Amino acid sequence: MVNNRELEMEYLKSKDIKPLREKLHKEQDFICPVCEQKTPLSETTLDHQHKLFKDQPLGENGAGLIRGVLCKQCNSVEGKIFNSLRRMGMHKKDISFSEILRNLADYLERDNLPLVHPTEIPKEPKIKKTCYNKLKKVCTVKMPAYPKSGKLTKELEKLFIRFNVDIEYLKS
Repeated sequence: MVNNRELEMEYLKSKDIKPLREKLHKEQDFICPVCEQKTPLSETTLDHQHKLFKDQPLGENGAGLIRGVLCKQCNSVEGKIFNSLRRMGMHKKDISFSEILRNLADYLERDNLPLVHPTEIPKEPKIKKTCYNKLKKVCTVKMPAYPKSGKLTKELEKLFIRFNVDIEYLKS
């Protein structure tokens, strides 16, 4: 890896951005290096590394330097990740952001445990009140009250079957 302090930096003007973006995009075969998708020039952006802190010298660990051309979506994701890591104080740890992302990618590719998180367990469907009322109209036996939870009880299920009323559920 090139030590950015040893580079002689060229300061770009705003008018230099479009021609440079076109040149780099062509050199990348019109492919975004992150999502690896062919992207029209109009949907790309010239990506650069932001400073970690206000007084960070330009060029130090890549601060302020152009990295390449990304599609707008990948550039946005990269910026959100960078800002989130910085807000969380990760720049104060003795590990680079790229190392954190490599470790995260490795972690995400590991096998999952065969345990379902409680927030992911499907909720029991709730029966529609109108459905309960349809049953109530045709039912010739004493009906239990509509359950406060809205969940289908075994007693109600037997009555729906007995009186041939379709059970309709609320959409979750």
